This record gives sequence, C-alpha cells and structure tokens, in this order.
Amino acid sequence: MVSREQEAKMLEETRLLVDLFLKTQESDIDLEKRTGISSSTVGRRLTNKKRIIQVYGYKIGEEIYNQVMGIRKNNLQKGKKIGGQKSMLNNVYVKDENGKFSGSTKLRVDVIYDDELLQKHFLFHLALTFKAKPKTIADLFQIDEKKLLEDLIGVSMGGYNSLLNLIYHDNSDQELVKQNIISYYRELLYAISKKDNEEKIRLINMVSDEKASLVKKSLEDGTVNTASLTDEDVEVLFRYQIKYALSVTEVANTFGLDAKIYEMRISSLKALEEEKNALDSISDFPGGRK
Repeated sequence: MVSREQEAKMLEETRLLVDLFLKTQESDIDLEKRTGISSSTVGRRLTNKKRIIQVYGYKIGEEIYNQVMGIRKNNLQKGKKIGGQKSMLNNVYVKDENGKFSGSTKLRVDVIYDDELLQKHFLFHLALTFKAKPKTIADLFQIDEKKLLEDLIGVSMGGYNSLLNLIYHDNSDQELVKQNIISYYRELLYAISKKDNEEKIRLINMVSDEKASLVKKSLEDGTVNTASLTDEDVEVLFRYQIKYALSVTEVANTFGLDAKIYEMRISSLKALEEEKNALDSISDFPGGRK
C-alpha cells in the first residue's frame, strides 16, 4: 500500500525526470548522476504511463509518454549501433606487418547524424579534409560508390571543383587516408558514446568549415585584417585552402584578404611545413597557386 506522501514523491520524481529526459535525452545512468535518483527508479518513472498521465493530464500525458518511449527506443538502437562500432574497431584497429589495418571495416555515419542530409554533408567534408576519394569513403562506410558520388556532388555546391580535383588530380596515399579516417572516427565515436558534446563539436569542426566561417566574419566585420590575424587564424585559412585545393588568390578573394600579406603569413607558419607540400599539387589545378 502506497501512502499519500510516497505517491506525491513518485509524481514529483516523474515530472522532474520526464522534463529532464525530454530536454537532455540522457540515459538512466546519466539522469541518476544529475538527480541522485537511482537509475532503476529513473527507468520505472519514465516508463510508467499511468503516472505520467496523472502528472500531465490524459491527452498531453499520453503524447508525452509516447514521445518518451520513442526517444528511449531510439537511444537503445543508437547504443547498440555504437556498441557494434566499438567492437568492430577493436578488431579493425590492429595493424598487420605491413602497417595496414586488419579486419573488415564498416563505419556508420548514422551514429554521428540521424538526418540524411547532414550525413551527406559530413561525408563530403570528411572526403575533402582527409583527401579521401569516393571509393575510399565507399569502402569504409560500405556505401554504393555511384550513389555516394551522386550524394557528394549533390551537396558540394561551391566545392564542386574541389571535389573534381580530389577525384582526378589528388595523389594522396589512400591506404594512409583510410588509417587517418579510422583514427578520427574512433575519437569521434568515443566522444559520442561518452556524451562529451564539447569534444564531439571540436572533432566535427576539424572537418567542417565552422572555424573558417568565424574568421571570415571577423574579417568582414573589420575586427581584424590580414596582417593582424593570429597564427591560429592563418592556419585555419591555410587548412581551408588545402581542403578545397584553392590558390592564394582564390582564398584572398573568398575571405577579403591581402593576397601578398596572406602568402607571407603562410610562409612563416612552421607548424604546417609538411602540409605546405600540398600547394605544389594545387599549382597543377586550373587557376594555380597565384
């Protein structure tokens, strides 16, 4: 027999946990850490339809209950996918005597993004950042290469010529590219599984153009000019240049830079000596370096 005090406490916990869950979509264990309520109790409160309806009213309560159950189901499925990826990487992430990763690889982009359009954009940026040809991405994620190429072209927009350069002119060692992507993916998967959103964003920004967009905004606002850019900002622009296989002039035009000063700033960067060699291949692409 449940007393009135116990019933009131259960309803109070139900409201607290449902509201938090809908806001954060965290696991029962994470909600335990946040509230001090045991994970087993969290699970019971979030799946008790009768009490959820008591708290929110019949019509809204039933909708909320269905929403909670739907999210929990998706979380469970995503957790299984992440677990499967970890297991696969534990087997793949071993190099043979030739320095190659052994085992069968099937990376999943749906553990990073649920939305298909965001998945396509991510693969496009991943390909350009790591210099991975469509076949390499198709092999790693086990996607039909023709379909993948159509998807990459579909989201390329201003990066279409850069994609063509990657496909027809880039000579990067694709085995090394695969290893680098697997290493990157492993870090990203770990951040996602730990719900480390800050680290997840940092890793995604490594392949996106977010940092370059921020530098461009500061240049357009007049906050900085080419000479006053920090070395970190110049490095961001340089990586953007390499990613999209652009000439110095093209980068200058895109970001509103003084081309001569920008090239001088590049020359002074010591942290990217190895990557500066990539500029030689850009000179063979229409437009050249200058």
